[in-house]
Amino acid sequence: MYYAELKYKVSGRRFGRQHINIYNGYTFITSYIRDYNNFIPFYSFEVNGQWYALYSEQYYTLKLVKLPSMELVYESEGFFSFDIVVPRYEKQKLDSEFEYIAWECGKDYKTFEANIQNKDNVKYANFAFITGCVWGDDSDTKIRMLDLSDITNGFKVHESLGYVVVPEEYNNILELIEIDTDLFDDGYELISFKINSIKYFGLSGNKVDVLDR
Repeated sequence: MYYAELKYKVSGRRFGRQHINIYNGYTFITSYIRDYNNFIPFYSFEVNGQWYALYSEQYYTLKLVKLPSMELVYESEGFFSFDIVVPRYEKQKLDSEFEYIAWECGKDYKTFEANIQNKDNVKYANFAFITGCVWGDDSDTKIRMLDLSDITNGFKVHESLGYVVVPEEYNNILELIEIDTDLFDDGYELISFKINSIKYFGLSGNKVDVLDR
């Protein structure tokens, strides 16, 4: 898994700068300059054998790149990102007949790793969550959901989810989100979410339906 790490900060400009290194394990991949002196929004994930990263180099942009080449796939502007996550999941068995989806989320998100049954079955969701704000609207922290289902062409914002306010202080986005998946005999899956304990919505295919505001 790729990760970003602060090397040093540079002052003297309006918002300061950060020199950030990207690694794969202990192997240095590349570095970039972020034009803001706080937050390191970076998250890597794998889809069909190809690694990608969502990250913010300029404070008002969000980029999707391939790893390790850093080839740009897509870029959007207007949202000031604080943190990014693409939840992992595993289809697990309780017995020979009953299957369920275990998600890396909720207050116990840290236990996901320890409870993995088969690492080869762990996958990343086709959606991401980012916290931050629309630039200029920094009165509180909000969360948005991204659609990654067409990853080779970029991402889209799930506008129907809206712009959900979250607590100012949290350790990881994953602790703010609860995810459940209902599996049906015909292969249909319905994913339901709960954000910050108050907002429910369902995801079927690529459509988000708000179930309860």
